[in-house]
Amino acid sequence: DAAALLEVSPRTVRHWIEGKYVIPDGVREALERGEARTADAVGHLVAALNDAAHVGVIVYRSDADMWAARPEMKPWPARWWRHVVMRAATEVPGVEIDYENGAS
Repeated sequence: DAAALLEVSPRTVRHWIEGKYVIPDGVREALERGEARTADAVGHLVAALNDAAHVGVIVYRSDADMWAARPEMKPWPARWWRHVVMRAATEVPGVEIDYENGAS
């Protein structure tokens, strides 16, 4: 997912992780913005769940399904949203997580 968001090959990302290549400043800054975006999304979701009468969140099996239901999420992948939801669920007791079609 990181490779797709950064528009580089998965091999390049592996080389950065392994320390074979230095992560360019622009990429490092993009990753920092991505982490900030994720933390912000978690915070907003936690706040929304704490204010909700029913504590439930919908997740999506595919990027296309998520983008169709929530176009504002593009280009973030469905896997990212599931990660956001899981992080938020650790902060809000009793969260019900369901797939869009209702099958857990």
